[in-house]
Parts: sequence; structure tokens; C-alpha cells
Amino acid sequence: GLGGAFIDSFSNLSSTHTIMMASDLETDPETVMNLINISKKNTSSIICTSRWINKNSFSEYGLIKKALNFVFQKFFGMVFKVDLSDLTFGFRLYPTNVLKDIKWEINNFGFLFESIIKPIHLGYKTLEIATKWKKREEGVSSNNLMFYVTYFYIAFKIKMDFKRR
Repeated sequence: GLGGAFIDSFSNLSSTHTIMMASDLETDPETVMNLINISKKNTSSIICTSRWINKNSFSEYGLIKKALNFVFQKFFGMVFKVDLSDLTFGFRLYPTNVLKDIKWEINNFGFLFESIIKPIHLGYKTLEIATKWKKREEGVSSNNLMFYVTYFYIAFKIKMDFKRR
């Protein structure tokens, strides 16, 4: 799955920083230069993107899905005492050591949530910038309802007993 592919790739990283983003253009490539520029001034921070900072940043997301996403973001923001507005959008720039230092476990789309909640829980600093999301033009999403269950699983596990490897 998506998470497994990311996890497998981390052992091959040799750069100081790594950008995680989708190749299907749901993530806005124009945001990449902003990520890099902000990271140059904040080299030890994870630079996150958010579809919630600016209005009309979602294209063809669906009203119900958008409402549920909003509730999810607010709920887990409160649970983890996080001021980020988009915990499930995996478009981020990381210091590579963060990706290599943590034992990851979610192999599906839930990894996108795990990949920010674990670092936050461990005390890594984060910053957030605005971006846009648009529905992929080709192919069919493989995300399904069961993947959302992993968000709750990993949140519960982290709150209960997560430790750095």
C-alpha cells in the first residue's frame, strides 16, 4: 500500500531533506519551492502543507468528505494538542533523519496521519503553509473506509505507549 511504499523507500534516502508528495498531481507542484525556501530557514522543522488555510483550496473533494475531514482535523488537533490544520495530507518536507529515526507501521493511507503524529508526539517542530488539492484526473483512488480505521488505531496506540526506537 501507499504507506508501505513510503516506508520501504526511507532506507534509500541520502539527502538531508525529503519531500513526500503524491505523483498523481493531487498535490500542487507549485508549492514545492515554498517548502524548500521555508525549510532553508527552518532546517530542523517538518514543513507541512494545508488545504484548510485558504478558502477554495479543495477541487472536487465532495461536501460530505470535506466536512468529515474538517471534523477529523479538529478532533485530532485537540487530542494531540496540535495547531496544524491538516494532519492527513501527506504533502510535507522532512529532515530525512526524522523519516529514518522512527519505526513506522501503517502500510495504507493511514500512514499519512502516522507520518506527522509520531514526529509531533516525539517533539519534532512543525510549520504549516497553504496549498491546494485537486482531484486526480487519471485512475481511481484506492482509498477506502477501512483505511480511516487505521487513523484511530494509530492515534490510540501513540497516545497509549509509543516510544522512539
